[in-house]
Amino acid sequence: MYRIGIAEGISSLLPQRQCGGSLSTTRQHQRIGLSKVSTIEEDSIDDVLALDEALNRLSAEDPQLAEVVKLRYFSGLTLEQIAAVLKTGRRTVDRYWALGRAWLYQEMTRDNNV
Repeated sequence: MYRIGIAEGISSLLPQRQCGGSLSTTRQHQRIGLSKVSTIEEDSIDDVLALDEALNRLSAEDPQLAEVVKLRYFSGLTLEQIAAVLKTGRRTVDRYWALGRAWLYQEMTRDNNV
């Protein structure tokens, strides 16, 4: 239920802020064949899996930090938009974003430094 509210909040922000109008009228899609899609290298798959595991640990430790990181990184929302979606202050979102990035950096580099 919480995620549905966030998704509705995101969808209400994106068309006006990033597209300038209706998604169906402003974006053009181009179909490409699978042969043109580059393959994912094994190293990048490992990085994606490590990021997913780190985000899961962050979600378990601090769900609000994880939500800010996901909205910023994966949804591409601005910090102002995230504050509006989460109904919190911009300065709070700034702190969560900085702390979330630092936490993920530490988690992602910890395995490499051991």
